Amino acid sequence: EGAGHHGQRRPSPEMAAPTVGKAASMESNAIFFVGWPERFHMAERYADEVLMQEPDITDSDKLLLESLRSQAIHGPCTAARPSIWDKEAMARWSSWRQLKKMSMPEAMNMYVRAVGELRKDWWRWPPLGLVEEEAEEAGEGA
Repeated sequence: EGAGHHGQRRPSPEMAAPTVGKAASMESNAIFFVGWPERFHMAERYADEVLMQEPDITDSDKLLLESLRSQAIHGPCTAARPSIWDKEAMARWSSWRQLKKMSMPEAMNMYVRAVGELRKDWWRWPPLGLVEEEAEEAGEGA
């Protein structure tokens, strides 16, 4: 009695449903309601204005993001090979070139995923407008 299919107990409705309000639930999943390429452009903005300035973001992370961005915007690398003496330009060119025939939509998706790996809640950055700023509420008593 009270057991579900194959003898497993079904969770009660109270256990199955989250206890947060509908608005909070929508806010916690706000990024999933953003389509493409808008989601890519939001991740790109966050990376430019916040992520790339963070001290824990490695040169390798930056190179990956830059390569994926180039692939997402321009498609496969058709740029001429830079001078072997310009190590930074050569690394950027080589990294982008390795993506070869990755489609532009796939590169956009990989870029957003990479930003998410580096900062799980990147989309909560208030200037993106997906969540309400908490600073206004916190600053009222100061």
